[in-house]
Amino acid sequence: MLIQSRITLFPHGPSATEYRDTLRKQLIYCGADEGQIHETCCNGDLERYIAFIKRFNDVAQETKTPPIVVMTKTTLLARNVIAIRSTLTDECPALERALWIIFSPKDPFFQKNAMDMGRFITSHGLAPIWCHENQRPDGGKTMRHYLVLAPRMSVETAQAGAIHYNKLISAPVRRASSTFKIKDVEDLLAASQRNPQP
Repeated sequence: MLIQSRITLFPHGPSATEYRDTLRKQLIYCGADEGQIHETCCNGDLERYIAFIKRFNDVAQETKTPPIVVMTKTTLLARNVIAIRSTLTDECPALERALWIIFSPKDPFFQKNAMDMGRFITSHGLAPIWCHENQRPDGGKTMRHYLVLAPRMSVETAQAGAIHYNKLISAPVRRASSTFKIKDVEDLLAASQRNPQP
């Protein structure tokens, strides 16, 4: 396991049924507590969802085991991912340290839209990380990161990506590894499809 078991949240709800078991295995390798995977979604009512997740200690306050948050809907990326994350972190500051994951294999436009709004960083053998600049209320900017998982990516690749993600967010001034062009990311995700875990 990556670190102590972590609570996992799904603001958009679970992934498509055919990918559920695969994603669950990847999440466990990324540090998820199998008994604490909460697939309850916001159904467009973020206020009610925030009240729901604040019941969990690891969300209500910063702990040694920050949550995992899985975004499964990337159409309208700015609204369904970036804006929802901003709202959740404004209301639950402990989520700033969470491991944010994007798992949206049915969105054929995600990679292009993500490149238009940010960039991918990765190294060989790691799941890619998408990052973009986030405007803070004080006018400053910070980088926000998302680990990007694919249905047939090996659990080891997912885990290595999660470890790299944690290093990036714990040392934001550190120079990130290689910046990839969209073609490189497509090749990496395609390779994970061709080389499924046994």
